[in-house]
Amino acid sequence: LDAGSSIDEKERKDIVKSALECGGHMLKTLDDILTIAKSRHNVEADRKPMSISNLISTCKRMMDPLAEAKQIRFSITLTNIYNNLCDKWDNVTILSDETKILQTINNLTNNAIKFTPVNGFVKLHVSLFNRKNAKDRWNELKSYYQGNCV
Repeated sequence: LDAGSSIDEKERKDIVKSALECGGHMLKTLDDILTIAKSRHNVEADRKPMSISNLISTCKRMMDPLAEAKQIRFSITLTNIYNNLCDKWDNVTILSDETKILQTINNLTNNAIKFTPVNGFVKLHVSLFNRKNAKDRWNELKSYYQGNCV
């Protein structure tokens, strides 16, 4: 949330806190969905190697017009498994369902743009990490954004 917007600091902190709580709930829900899908075999993911670079550029291309219409700055940052900032991930592929991942990212980004005030900004942070350390990385990112978004 841009410090230059018309909302005050308390409101800004409340919005960031709410967004972080929602993110935590979404992470838990996603984990639950994956567990149910595995156990029931009703939902199948079309897992194929997919390019992170293509995913990010598709999301950017789809969301830029929405952000521009509200005069919102939209940016994407990438960090690797060691939490270092990257310019691009041209050679990084993951095994996943590209359609479902893109739908999820676009839905979250679209909601962020929809609920961000005019002249604000939305930052999509994409971080590569192992499923084993997902909860630890979430807590690191949560701590970072709690301290740096207001």
